[in-house]
Amino acid sequence: MPAAEHPGAAAEFFRRAGQEAERYGGDPLIFLRELVQNSRDAGAGTIAFETAHDGDDFVLSCTDDGQGMSQADVERYLFRLYSSSKGQGRAGRFGVGFWSVLRFSPHTIRIESRSATAQVAFEVDVSRGAVTLLPPPRLAHTGTRITLRRAYDPALCDDERLRHTLTVSAGAVTALPPRRRPQLRFNQAAVNRPLAPRGVYARRVKTPRCNGFVGVGPQPSIRLYSFGLFVREAKSLDELLPHRAGLEGPTLGLFPVADINADGLDVLLDRSRLGEDKVLHDVVEVVTRRAAAARLEVLHEVAPLPLATRVALWAKSQGTSRVVLFAGGLLLALVLTVALASRFRVAPGGASAAPPGAVTDNGDDDDVTAPPREVRAPRPVDDAVDPLAGPVINPPEGPAAGWDITYEGPDRPFFKTATLARYDRMRGLVGEPPSDEGPYRFLKAGTDPVYIVRLGVVPSRRPLVLPVPSGHRVIAQSLAYTGEGALRLRRTPHDEPLLERGGLSAGVLTYRTAPGGRVPVEAGLREGPARVGGPFARVLRKVRKQRSERRVAAIIDAVKQHVRYTTDPLDAALFARSARPFVQRVTDLGIGDCDVMNGMTVLLLRRANIPARLGVGFVGEAGEVASDLHAWTEYHLGGVWRTVDVSPPQFMPTVPSTPVGRAGPAPGGDDDDVRGEDGPGTGAEPDDGSVPGPAETIAPEAPGGHDSMIVYLSKQTVWGIGLGLLVLLGAGGWWLGRRRAPGGAGLDDCAVALMDQALSGAETGLALRRRPFFLALSGKRLSLEQLVDIAATRDLVCAAPGDDLAARVEGPVLDVSDPRLAPLLPRLPATLDLARAPQLRGQGPAPAVLGRVEARLRPAFGPVSLNLAPGAGVSGYAVVVDGAPTHVVVLGHDHPTVRAALASDDDVTLLDTVLTHTTLALADRAGWRAHFLREALS
Repeated sequence: MPAAEHPGAAAEFFRRAGQEAERYGGDPLIFLRELVQNSRDAGAGTIAFETAHDGDDFVLSCTDDGQGMSQADVERYLFRLYSSSKGQGRAGRFGVGFWSVLRFSPHTIRIESRSATAQVAFEVDVSRGAVTLLPPPRLAHTGTRITLRRAYDPALCDDERLRHTLTVSAGAVTALPPRRRPQLRFNQAAVNRPLAPRGVYARRVKTPRCNGFVGVGPQPSIRLYSFGLFVREAKSLDELLPHRAGLEGPTLGLFPVADINADGLDVLLDRSRLGEDKVLHDVVEVVTRRAAAARLEVLHEVAPLPLATRVALWAKSQGTSRVVLFAGGLLLALVLTVALASRFRVAPGGASAAPPGAVTDNGDDDDVTAPPREVRAPRPVDDAVDPLAGPVINPPEGPAAGWDITYEGPDRPFFKTATLARYDRMRGLVGEPPSDEGPYRFLKAGTDPVYIVRLGVVPSRRPLVLPVPSGHRVIAQSLAYTGEGALRLRRTPHDEPLLERGGLSAGVLTYRTAPGGRVPVEAGLREGPARVGGPFARVLRKVRKQRSERRVAAIIDAVKQHVRYTTDPLDAALFARSARPFVQRVTDLGIGDCDVMNGMTVLLLRRANIPARLGVGFVGEAGEVASDLHAWTEYHLGGVWRTVDVSPPQFMPTVPSTPVGRAGPAPGGDDDDVRGEDGPGTGAEPDDGSVPGPAETIAPEAPGGHDSMIVYLSKQTVWGIGLGLLVLLGAGGWWLGRRRAPGGAGLDDCAVALMDQALSGAETGLALRRRPFFLALSGKRLSLEQLVDIAATRDLVCAAPGDDLAARVEGPVLDVSDPRLAPLLPRLPATLDLARAPQLRGQGPAPAVLGRVEARLRPAFGPVSLNLAPGAGVSGYAVVVDGAPTHVVVLGHDHPTVRAALASDDDVTLLDTVLTHTTLALADRAGWRAHFLREALS
């Protein structure tokens, strides 16, 4: 530790620390974020900032209730640059963030900390570069207090500025899992706040890599956060990825405004740069895409185009060939849909193929049975990961070859290969190697099969549990084997079929299954944890007096709500390293995959006095099985075994559950009805071959199996469902559009920016010139293209609402009170405000030269009225005066030629000015000018 007895080393340390602090940019208050990050990483639940004045000094303190530091921690990490206890890949791992406090220019830094084993306090004299040890602090709990003293500066020591900076840079702070989000306080007031939308329009963004808000506004601003801590603000996307120029494309006067949190950002040492990794590229892509969509939505709000115009613009932009190709593709898709709806029959649950043994109608006279799919490079079932050690989080291992098992029958069966039923406090549910419990009880020969299973068998001394759909049994005399040796089928304690492979050569075993048979309820299925904590304890207390179905539903909902499904390797390592018992581990971490989530469900069901066990095996899909093992929950209720899967994607088996033993009570019985299922009539009774009806499950199951169970839909029903979905989607889109319509005072600024870009002639690909920006007194909006067309025949006119002359003007009159119009008037074609026509209002006599020029113009153009007005412009417009159309020309006093004509009483000069500067003779201006000049000069 730099100490007073080593002043040279201490001074050198603080000099280097000050250099590193300069890396954090020009904001002297950035240290607030660094202090919050250090406290959060130390496990703090509350982080409190306090300010005070002590004479001429300003005092700022930060107190947290984290794990604190010992003197060894201080020497190893705090007073050694580039040394950090934080892991690789986390912000703050460079070990210099704390010394950003030097940007605040404190003259004294006091650090007091209490850990679980020690207390330490010391004071840093920054001006002298010395460190002094102090007596142990008097902290009531573990944690750290940082106190900064500096000379009072009104600019830096303003409480409102400090609070605002803390809110922006750390108000959205989140915790590192599995801790909770810390509470952030400034002078006793909470400053926690989530990321909020900014700008004119913003929409929430949530992807696997980032979340926040992206919108647009008149000024660009992109703020990036990591774990809720501010990382960097940029003015453009090109600034984030400088080597990829032109990311944003045309801005349309609307710039990206985004607040994005991405926990995976690679924050570099000085925080002014980010590592250009996959996460940053994904963030930039999200902002680019969402900002472009927001620009269009704002554009549609300030200047919506009619549907016909939008379609015409799209067709024009795509070209004739693409439009024809699109129309042809749409027509072809429609024809194919009609053909499919008329030829194929759709079964509920997605089972479009007929069950095993059924004849498939392919439109020909011959009946053809679809052959089973071939499996490439299959793995023997023996190579499956042994599931008996207990539930753990299994990270994905990448693509793998399929298993040597195929089937025919409805999709999504659960092929059970093992049962985990024995409770272990540390591991949860574990299984035991299969043991021989006697001969296997087949279903009667001749039972209609639901599944035909083909299984590759390899020679081995170990017995093999045959993969059978959950709730199914093997049909007698259906076993067929292509290899050599005698088949011998036994049963396990869980009544699973057990194949003894001694003496068998390699071959393919084929067998058929169907639901049915009596399955004993083995002992120990109510054994579970003595205590359950957290939200699960509250759920169990709440439903302990409710009926069994409600208990089951509440437990399933609780697991889905409080356990997050994950297969992330980091989560798997965190789960595996925990030394806590299984139930406490799942409760505290709140993470798990299929076997962890369903294992927790089984244990909670047992706590609710409902027998349950964990099934492990394969999930079937299109005649094959998934490459990964899966786990699900089996529980006994109302005299039947039921199956449910609480983990995403929440596969639901297509086979019904199976009753056990004697006929139990109706579903919904009390706990007493569940106990004692192992009495007479279970286990030892011979199978009578009857197939009981399907039992209820928590979620609806897709029917499968027999032809009589498949409901075929007519093509009218298919079309009705499709049209109904389209109507619902259209109504939902309209409702969302209404709810998410942009708004705010900034829309006017955006509209001005958009119109200004349209006037500049910039090519944007969005037809800005056709957008109806300009408001007329009639309420209709006009586009720039329409204004140009009007200006080709006459001058534009604008007036205030209520102007008595406005109603007498032919054609649209722009609303001069529209705030969007005033900034753009200098950029528009010649525009006349009716307030500049005083002669029409009877204000003052007109000079004689005006009357003589009017007389010369009337034979050719009809009634013409020349008027003088203040200004230097010359413009004209058409107005109805006394029921007759009149061409009105307004001449500015300060116009050079008008002033010269009035001074010399010159008809020719004034006539030439009117013809040159107005649209009176627009069709043949040169010809009319020559005609009138010859007539005047003669």
